[in-house]
Amino acid sequence: MGKHILIVGGGGREHALARCLDERSTVERITCAPGNAGTSGLSSCHNIALSKTADIVEWAKQNHPDLVLVGPEIPLAQGIADELQDAGIKVFGPALKSAQLESSKAFAKEFMERHGVATAASRRFDSSDKARQECGCFGYPVVVKADGLAAGKGVIICANEKEAHQAIDEVMVERRFGDAGSVVVLEECLVGWETSLIAVVDSTGHHMAFPYAQDHKRAGEGDLGLNTGGMGVIAPHPLVTQAVAKDIEQNILQPTLKGLVADGLAYPGFLFIGVMVTSQGAKTLEYNVRFGDPEAQALLPLFDGDFLSLLEASLEGTLSQIQPQWTGGASCCVVLASEGYPEKSAPSRPLSGIQNAEKTGAWVYGAGLGRNEKNELVSQGGRVLGVTGIAENLEAAREKAYEGIKQIDLEGGWFRRDIGVASLHNASR
Repeated sequence: MGKHILIVGGGGREHALARCLDERSTVERITCAPGNAGTSGLSSCHNIALSKTADIVEWAKQNHPDLVLVGPEIPLAQGIADELQDAGIKVFGPALKSAQLESSKAFAKEFMERHGVATAASRRFDSSDKARQECGCFGYPVVVKADGLAAGKGVIICANEKEAHQAIDEVMVERRFGDAGSVVVLEECLVGWETSLIAVVDSTGHHMAFPYAQDHKRAGEGDLGLNTGGMGVIAPHPLVTQAVAKDIEQNILQPTLKGLVADGLAYPGFLFIGVMVTSQGAKTLEYNVRFGDPEAQALLPLFDGDFLSLLEASLEGTLSQIQPQWTGGASCCVVLASEGYPEKSAPSRPLSGIQNAEKTGAWVYGAGLGRNEKNELVSQGGRVLGVTGIAENLEAAREKAYEGIKQIDLEGGWFRRDIGVASLHNASR
């Protein structure tokens, strides 16, 4: 008898997770809470209109899924894994104490310092006055971070004291990011290029890493403009050489895994490490305790094994016995956003062309994608779709992704046209 999997979340990451389970595992039934119009289109998947943690836990108690896979960070930070475990339900994702690695930047920095994980120097402040007084402690530019969850937008790079004061006030006084700004972390500004390391981890300290990826956070081309939740991803990252990978493994990944075990924080789930590669070596920017979005839409199509078996090995603490399988080649995911994003999102608008995009060979993942009363596809939110190209190399993958996204029609919709360009250019030099 096949397994029943409950996926918590409703974005592009959850569509990618559901599709990977649907196509690469012997899963009988997938339920998404709340899901989106993309997940509902999978043959073994259906959506339920639940978004509150308490309601999801109650549904799981009544319906007894074989496994709950938690996508977003907010339910993890609210302790959904603890509640499910207390109810005797298997859950892939960290308990509340481990979720603090993402939900509190101060907690994460203290963990890194305690275990010798390479990272930038930082200081924590719970007083805006004190933070303003000390904002030049690392010189300029300086990074101002809201301590809590801020949907990937709570990081502000400040070129001078005036900008730092303004950022501290926005975070701590005006509460631009809500309660996430009750504490602020000031951090030295690292110079270099970024990569993302995402791995499946288990309670024994073992891991299985996906290929290194590169997210593109800025709204504007040339990495200019406001921070977003991510406008596109390439994988594998062409600048991650064997030497860079060895540096990350020795000075970031292994100390992190050993620290998780030593502190009683090791868990079955995903571990995301944001890395800045500088002239002084690789440094940790942040931890996430779930798969990245849109990284999932670029990395999961490269996985070629039984995805459910991988999750179960993590839960059973047997990841050391897993041999990863990959399709080979490369991927590029380009995000289609609604008009006005990231400052605001346009009202729901009709969307068409997904079938035409998929005919080009691209993979299309629904994110802010829904249906209206006429059952027509419409945009719902800021990041609407992720369009992924898979090919033998990154240039071909980019071509496939952009050929696919050009087939989609959304009034006011926009996307960056330079995903992966800078890294490909630098890798060829």
